Amino acid sequence: PMAFDSPAEVPSAPNWLLFARHAQAGHNVDEELVAHPDNPLTETGRAQAWAAGQGPLGELLRSADLVVTSPLKRAMETTALVLEAAGAQDARVMVHAGATERWGAPCDEGTPKSELLQEVPEPIKCWEGWDALPERWWPEPGEDAWERADAFAEKIRRELPE
Repeated sequence: PMAFDSPAEVPSAPNWLLFARHAQAGHNVDEELVAHPDNPLTETGRAQAWAAGQGPLGELLRSADLVVTSPLKRAMETTALVLEAAGAQDARVMVHAGATERWGAPCDEGTPKSELLQEVPEPIKCWEGWDALPERWWPEPGEDAWERADAFAEKIRRELPE
């Protein structure tokens, strides 16, 4: 992975996208939570996301053509907090299952789409990608991760401006 301190340093500038992962979630600090699906952020994780949005990441996020996040609660919550702290709530955001980490433990299993749409705040419901997201969208043990990654990359290629 590469990190940039300003949008001008991004090799594809001025056109580029940002993949949002997650700040500290429950399973990152409590080993017992590894056995629980879709852990949310901890208070520390929320503070990390907010601080990130007020720093260089906030500037990068404001100039991205597209922000892509996983439908995992921790990733969407991180993305929303970073956007808010950066003053970039109007950024173009896509929720896509392909942005989800591979299955490594039950904590990598998601929440069904219908439940997510009942739980997430209104601004997150306005992000792109909900219509195409299947009800059961998360990776399964033994899944072909390369096939999944190729399909995701193709989808992103179609979504980005030239």
